[in-house]
Amino acid sequence: MQTDAKEVISNFFSGKTQSDTSANGKTHSNFSTLPSAGYNPSVGFAIGLTSTGGHTFGNPKTTTFSVINANAYISTKGLATFEAKNNIFTNNDTYNLQGGIQAGKTVALDYGVGTGRMAQGDGTFSFNDLPLDNNPDVFSIKFNYLKFTERIYRKLFEHVYAGAGVIFDTYSKISTTNTNSARILTHIIFVIAG
Repeated sequence: MQTDAKEVISNFFSGKTQSDTSANGKTHSNFSTLPSAGYNPSVGFAIGLTSTGGHTFGNPKTTTFSVINANAYISTKGLATFEAKNNIFTNNDTYNLQGGIQAGKTVALDYGVGTGRMAQGDGTFSFNDLPLDNNPDVFSIKFNYLKFTERIYRKLFEHVYAGAGVIFDTYSKISTTNTNSARILTHIIFVIAG
């Protein structure tokens, strides 16, 4: 017996009972969407949607099931995000495409980098040396972001793939909400990964 959440909810509200969708000839939907809700002190109350879908793009006996996930939310503190990810296999698993796109407006805490800084949490209550409230060394940073990644792999032989990809990240409208902090100069570090 196999069923999914979408069918359970649909059957509950329609009053239908169903033992096994494959037994009566009805095919399963490979796509479902559910609402989501939550609370976080940094984000506030958030509501959104989460979706998952899948399909086999070839012979089911020799092709891995492909999956696409997407979710989005908006919060009471003006933050929002959208994310979609894919893991797609072509017929006979000849090619595999993995990637995703993310866009949104969010907030992050910046504890700084470099040398010569005072100890984090100095003079305030802290947990594992991370300040919990109103520490002048911590900057709350709001920003917009767009991230795109996509990789394509070619099957060389059983369970061995080779490929290449692209990663693109951009950040904009960066602002700090902590204007009372003392200016602390730090070293700038650039990292290039290959």
